Amino acid sequence: MLWVGLGCGGLLLLSLGGGVAAYLYMRSQVSAVESAVAAASAAVAGESPTTPSNLTPNCAKAVACCKATMAKTAGPNAAAAEQACNGIGLLADDVCVRQYEGQKRAATVVGASCP
Repeated sequence: MLWVGLGCGGLLLLSLGGGVAAYLYMRSQVSAVESAVAAASAAVAGESPTTPSNLTPNCAKAVACCKATMAKTAGPNAAAAEQACNGIGLLADDVCVRQYEGQKRAATVVGASCP
């Protein structure tokens, strides 16, 4: 019976050590990911957002409406919001029509006006 108790105690200590090691490893991985995300967001914040040059008329309206809405609501996230609005210009024309309709409804809610 003594050996069973010692064996169980050894397994308990081994599992506790493994749990602590797994925790420390995961914490270091999360820290590395946080550092990478912070570096990437700092790099993105330094870029100037640009509008795609080959916009269809419907996509141009959707982008302009999105920017008008975001100007009212974005606050400190204005650069990220402008990049998101510029992304609408990359969509297909029929999707831009639906985006414009949605942005126009959102603009009326926040008190902005779309072109």
